[in-house]
Amino acid sequence: MAENNKKTRKILANIKTSNINIEKFLEETNRKIAKTDLERAKFLIRNDIENLKATKKIIQEENNSVSEISAEEKEILVNLEAQAKKLVVLLHNSNMPEDVKEAWLALLPKMSLEQMERLLNILEAKYLDEQTKDIDEEYKKRVKKIAKGFQEEKKVLEKKFLKSLDKFKKNLKI
Repeated sequence: MAENNKKTRKILANIKTSNINIEKFLEETNRKIAKTDLERAKFLIRNDIENLKATKKIIQEENNSVSEISAEEKEILVNLEAQAKKLVVLLHNSNMPEDVKEAWLALLPKMSLEQMERLLNILEAKYLDEQTKDIDEEYKKRVKKIAKGFQEEKKVLEKKFLKSLDKFKKNLKI
C-alpha cells in the first residue's frame, strides 16, 4: 500500500505539473491570439486608411476636373439656371390648378432640354397673353372709338362734298 501511495503521489505530482504546463501553454496561446488579433486589427486599419486615402485622391481629382469646366460650359450652366428660375416663376404665376403645376414640376427632371425649352416658351406666351389681355381690350376700345370718329368725320365730309357738288351743279346750269 505504501508503494501504491507513492505511485499515487507521483501520478498526482505529474498531473499537477501537467496542469501547470497546460495553464502556461493556454496563457501563452491566449497572448499569441491577442497579439495576432491586435496585429490583424492594425493591418485592417492600415488597409482602411489606405483605401480612404485612395478614395480621397479620386474625389479630389473629380473635384478638380469639375472645377476645370470651360467658359462655354459655365455660360451654359448659367443659362440653364436662369431658364430654370424663369420656368419656376412662370409656373408659379400661371393660372393653372395647383395639381397641374405639381405634375409639371414632377415631370421636369425627366424632360429633355428641348422639351423644357418648349414648355418654357408656351408658359411665357400664356403669361404674356394673360398680362396683356386688358391692354388688348383697351386698345380695341380706342381703335373702335377712333374708327367711329373717322366714320362720323367721313359722313360730315361726304355731306359737305355732296352740298358742294349740288352747288357746283346749280352754278353750271346758270
